Amino acid sequence: LAAVVVFAGLGWWNAMNQATPEASQLSALFGSFSIGLWGYAGIILVALCVAFLASATSRLTVLRHVGILETYGGAARL
Repeated sequence: LAAVVVFAGLGWWNAMNQATPEASQLSALFGSFSIGLWGYAGIILVALCVAFLASATSRLTVLRHVGILETYGGAARL
């Protein structure tokens, strides 16, 4: 979500300062800071996928660890 804020802020700043030399240099170096609706949707989708994978990995790790602890010494070690 920080990426959404950064791109939106830079796009707004670029739009407000079109006539300054700094804005011209930034536009020449990086192009437009507009990523469009699909770009924002992609950022949000990637963030959701990372959150899902992190939660699933954490859940599996905890469940395996608790399963090992319940067998007193880990007869079911993987």
